[in-house]
Amino acid sequence: MKLLDRHEQLIRRHVADHRGFVVKNQGDGFMIAFPDPAGAVRCCIAVQQALGADGGGSDGIRVRMGAHVGTSVRRGDDLFGLDVAMAARVADLANGGEILVSDALRLAIGDADDFGFGAPRAVDLKGVPETQTVHAVEFSDVR
Repeated sequence: MKLLDRHEQLIRRHVADHRGFVVKNQGDGFMIAFPDPAGAVRCCIAVQQALGADGGGSDGIRVRMGAHVGTSVRRGDDLFGLDVAMAARVADLANGGEILVSDALRLAIGDADDFGFGAPRAVDLKGVPETQTVHAVEFSDVR
């Protein structure tokens, strides 16, 4: 429980620093929304770097992260829709310590000064009829 509490505090601190908000969380998983796609990726990088440095007291645990850009439907404090499902499916594909983004998010960001993207990967996502493209975010890992 202490590890989960430290993890949640780390996530919430970085989300606030990058102008995002936590929609919901269950256990160690979070649904987070951001006003801008580059801010979402920068937040993911900051969290991964903090975990890599064990600044968050992660005990060496590596988390998977995924991001997508699009629209959603808000019902109460929750978000729904195909783009929400896409973000979850992209995250499901990531390995521990990896950040994957959809091609739509990659295109929305364009060229960023402080991070890059790996080669595109064609993937099949559950519930999505067409093959999609994802990219791994390249950043300095402090491990």
